[in-house]
Amino acid sequence: MYRMIIENLQRQNKAFMLLGLLLEEEYSQLKERAPERVTQLEMQIHELVRQICDERGDVRKVAPERLVGLIAELPPELMAADMVEGLERVIGLSDEQKALPLADLLTKLLESVDANEQGTVRQAEKNAELALALMDQNSAMAEYLYSQITPKEKQQTYSSHGRYKSSKSEAAMLNGRL
Repeated sequence: MYRMIIENLQRQNKAFMLLGLLLEEEYSQLKERAPERVTQLEMQIHELVRQICDERGDVRKVAPERLVGLIAELPPELMAADMVEGLERVIGLSDEQKALPLADLLTKLLESVDANEQGTVRQAEKNAELALALMDQNSAMAEYLYSQITPKEKQQTYSSHGRYKSSKSEAAMLNGRL
């Protein structure tokens, strides 16, 4: 059970690091105003977030109560290497981490996951602010352009000579040649 939790926390940690990189790339693409690439990144980000949610669900299945409570119940003398079968095969654990007591190892992994998660949250907020600012800017530009091309209140139109010609306010017949 503990090996599965350790591996799961390792995957979550790496997933949050990858999510942070994707969010930074999205931010740079937002600054370059490349909507096609932003859309592609958004799809990847959504899939990664879905996978992270699945990983968290897997931990909750094994340890339905809070993982922190499970860690607190562990006696401090339990060493990770003695408790977890095949710990040496867990990818990404340093020798120093493998020599830690199991409770300390799990605590450090949880802290690492939390730190990476908070970093991705800050980057996501930064991306959202930039996206909203760009949307506001585009909306203001569209309103300005629309106001420039709509006829003024006098309802003037161009004459055949390229000058403004006052139009009649009542209905009139259109005359011209084919």
